[in-house]
Amino acid sequence: MINPNQRIVIHGLGNIALQPMLESTLNLLKVVESEDSEDLILESVTLEEIEHVYLGNSDFIPADSAMFEAISTQRQQLATTMRAFTRVLNRGLQGTDISGGVENAPDGDDSGTVVGGALIGKVRRIAGVPVIAAKIPLSDGQSTSIIFHSPTSNGKTLVNSDLLVAFQFLVNKRDVTHVVAPIGGKDVSLAQVAQSLSNLIEKNSGKFQKQQAMQKKMKDDIDALQNEADKLENERSAVMQQFNDAQNQATQVSSQVSSLSDQLAKQKSINSDLQKQLDSLQNAPAPAPSQAVTDNLRNIKQSINIDGKATLSDGSTIDVKTIGDGTYAILQTPAGETYQLEAKDIQGASVNDAVGKLFKAYRAGKADKYKVDNAADAVSDTAAPAPNPELTPETEPTPAPDTQPQGFRYALVNRPAGIGAVPDGQIAVLPKDESDPYSQYARNGVIVYPQKLSDEQMSQYELKYLPTQAEYPQYAEQLAQGALSEYAEQYIELAKDDAKTFTKNVSLQFKKAFPNVAYPLGDDVNVFMTDVIAALTDVAQPDNTQQGEGTEGAGDNEPDPMDVTQANIAEIANLTGSSVDAVDSWWTANGSGNSALIELKDALITAPSPQNIEALKSAIDFGTAFTAGDVKAMTEPEPEPAPTPEPEPQPEPGTEKTEDNEVPELDKRSNDAIAALKALLTYQSDDTKAIGEKLQEAQNAAQALVEAGTYEDNESLVNDVANNLIQLMAEIQKKGA
Repeated sequence: MINPNQRIVIHGLGNIALQPMLESTLNLLKVVESEDSEDLILESVTLEEIEHVYLGNSDFIPADSAMFEAISTQRQQLATTMRAFTRVLNRGLQGTDISGGVENAPDGDDSGTVVGGALIGKVRRIAGVPVIAAKIPLSDGQSTSIIFHSPTSNGKTLVNSDLLVAFQFLVNKRDVTHVVAPIGGKDVSLAQVAQSLSNLIEKNSGKFQKQQAMQKKMKDDIDALQNEADKLENERSAVMQQFNDAQNQATQVSSQVSSLSDQLAKQKSINSDLQKQLDSLQNAPAPAPSQAVTDNLRNIKQSINIDGKATLSDGSTIDVKTIGDGTYAILQTPAGETYQLEAKDIQGASVNDAVGKLFKAYRAGKADKYKVDNAADAVSDTAAPAPNPELTPETEPTPAPDTQPQGFRYALVNRPAGIGAVPDGQIAVLPKDESDPYSQYARNGVIVYPQKLSDEQMSQYELKYLPTQAEYPQYAEQLAQGALSEYAEQYIELAKDDAKTFTKNVSLQFKKAFPNVAYPLGDDVNVFMTDVIAALTDVAQPDNTQQGEGTEGAGDNEPDPMDVTQANIAEIANLTGSSVDAVDSWWTANGSGNSALIELKDALITAPSPQNIEALKSAIDFGTAFTAGDVKAMTEPEPEPAPTPEPEPQPEPGTEKTEDNEVPELDKRSNDAIAALKALLTYQSDDTKAIGEKLQEAQNAAQALVEAGTYEDNESLVNDVANNLIQLMAEIQKKGA
């Protein structure tokens, strides 16, 4: 009976019918041996290499449940054999500092299953015979491997009774089966096999370690070179990226250069045209005598109204003639030149307006378009210009800076430029510039067109024209001759006495007259106000009683009710210290016509007491009605007797007005009013009727404060309550309540 702990059976390859298996790997083995097989003993080997190189590429038996059980059973027997083999091998290696077994080589191969201190590979089937490899790692890095086959297996599974026969031995990668082959046909004992292998292992250890050290150094060098190569590759990639970035930047710069070149060419063309115009102006005849005209338009109109004719400081004459159905303002110079303008060509058909327009054009040297060969050859305001007309803001806008395209600028108020969002034909679209005085209008930038747009286009696309300072005089002139003309002198006085109210009123009239034109902002406001005052000075006329009732053009136009209303609103705003817009909105919502407004203004002028002023301010803040009947008479008589003074308010029943109880009663009302207002600060409701009642309570409380003389001290409280209640009403309206 064989004791596996004492010996191992070794059979020759020819005796176990495994020739087909060797033939399947013959070519690979020849290649291995042709590379100098002696060096193979110096190379470490893994269990995976043993299975693929020395056992060929044959399919291994799948690890199904039956084979798993067979391996488990066989593993127990194999473990005993391998443990005994390892023990005997270590005995032979005593004194060499080399030991075998997985536990003695912690850094070894871990690709197999550990059985009895050895690594066991997967079972493979070669030519119908199960084959399995076992590897014993050594502490110096070497290994010895044993390859078994089972001649008693049925070719499908390994059972407990199947015998494992060792038929091939390896030291590292070298086949050393011949070292432990049967001698004279006799089996070799386990001790003999272990001793032979230990001698070979000991003899090979020094060379093996030296070879491994060389391989490790070579591997480290290769890794270092590989790392250096990777580093160089990364640097190369970085350089290539920089090159690509530089190339893209060069492309962008080239594109920018091309664009700038085009712009430069256009600018040169524009400069050339401007230079031609400049040369033409420089080569033009000396300025006409009209350049030195120093006359005042008001004096000229007075002379025409009185004498029918006016003589200018340069000797020119202006008179008015009626020829057929037309009335003309005619200007004749000492050189015999004649200029004329028919009154019907001026909006409003005023002869005085025609005189003023013709005089201003002549004084500015821009009257060529009104020049005629013979008097009474009617020339309208839109007549064709002379061959070399002066450049005016209507035909040529002020050239923009070098960085801005030339043309007419419009603010994109509510939406940016896009297809269908703006009229076609724009020159450029500019971003919002915070340094531009008109930036408040141009929330989405500025769009530039080569020609002016119509009012319909500006309204449809929500654009606002941005005028230049050179255009301010024409807008000032239109305002002065239109909405402000009837009260020109009063507006001039208002500008002197209260510039702030004057500016607000002009702003209101400008926005009504030119809804599609941006009102000047910033420092330009002062420039525009100067132009408006100058235009009003030219338009201002003496009282109708001084001009004569029979003079042409005098007294033909009745005052515009809207202008009268605005003037009264401006006076009320000046009296109360409120804004013109606030008074205008309040009267529009609560007033009852211009007559009532005049009565209210006159009443306040008659009795401008602090109580009346504060009561009116409270009504404006809360949006409640306040008429002339609510104005209380002054307690002290005015220097001029009033028509019929109103009686003193009667005290409440049971309360006599005495010095002892008057102040406490007013204090009590004031305190009650303050408490009521504080309670309304946090009032919340979604009932409009209830909010209206609370609004009336707040109005009554404010009136009580006015009567007690404490309104100014509590004005902020009144405003906060008003804002709270008005906000509640606004939220209800938004919700559709």
